[in-house]
Amino acid sequence: MRSKLLVSMGLVVCLVMAFALPMCAPTPPAEEEEAPPIVPGKVYEWKFFAFYGPGASACCREWPILFDKVEKATNGQLKITIYWAGEHPFEGADALKVIKERNAELAHLYSGYVTAACPALGIDSVPMLLPADSDKAFEVLKGLYGGFEGDRSGVLERILQDDWDTTMVWLLPATFQRIHTKGYEVPDIGSLKGHKVRVYNPEFAKLIEILGGTPVSISSSETYTALATGLVDGVCTSLVYAQEAGWLEICDTTDLWEICAASDAMIANRDALAELPPDVRKAFLDVMEESMPSMREIEENDTLLEELVKQGHHVCTPSQEARDAVIKRAEEEIWPDWLEAGGSDAEEALAQAKEIMASL
Repeated sequence: MRSKLLVSMGLVVCLVMAFALPMCAPTPPAEEEEAPPIVPGKVYEWKFFAFYGPGASACCREWPILFDKVEKATNGQLKITIYWAGEHPFEGADALKVIKERNAELAHLYSGYVTAACPALGIDSVPMLLPADSDKAFEVLKGLYGGFEGDRSGVLERILQDDWDTTMVWLLPATFQRIHTKGYEVPDIGSLKGHKVRVYNPEFAKLIEILGGTPVSISSSETYTALATGLVDGVCTSLVYAQEAGWLEICDTTDLWEICAASDAMIANRDALAELPPDVRKAFLDVMEESMPSMREIEENDTLLEELVKQGHHVCTPSQEARDAVIKRAEEEIWPDWLEAGGSDAEEALAQAKEIMASL
């Protein structure tokens, strides 16, 4: 009996070893698979909605150059198509909504257009608030917009992110709004007494009153005739616009009050930016950063003024003392309305702007 048991156990052991040995045998090396072919990077097609026509302003000449640089810097992975005013269904006042709802990845932002939706963004449209020096005014806006790097310490950048899911990526320093007059100068408070000046918003109307004049609100299309007939003898606008409208055929003096300079800028949808590969996103932002500040509009304005002076046009530069007196009045009589409309956002933006200006 015992011998039969031993034989049975030995048979079991042999069977177990017979099945186990093949499982323990070394696995032959697998054949090497071919590496997958290199696939070119995904191409991202972005839309940019502008609210001017292609030749309307200096920024319109900058944008095609910028977007061509972006395409080259990203090796063709980011292509941006411009849709000019009339080629899309939106108005300038819709810029923030366009980006929030992602009707386009990029949009033209002119602060004067969006103050109804976000009054705080109109800080550069408030008379006599920013420095009269274009470089310093740009530095103030750069700080308010977080250095154009998405830094939320900038009050206006934080507002863009929190309320509109957007970020400021580019800004073109603008030319100042000035007073252009017919046969007289405006050097200080009181020098507009007896004169009527065409204005296009309530803030400018109040400024003309501070200077002693009577503001007249009439359309741009009626202004040439109003100047020619003496209904008004001055206008508030930029030098380039006054020239293009023909108003400088009648107005022979430009008074450099440097009232304000609402800038043309570019905002981007934050989700669209986040979807870009890191290298493509960096290349895009680098192109934006390297192009600022472009002084194209300032330089075109300065060149025009030089040509006009050669032709006999007069220039009046108010003293700093006179300017300080008008700033004081503007702070008391004009800024409060903007602050009330903008609430705590405008108050914080003004406080930060003053802090930056004090450091310049």
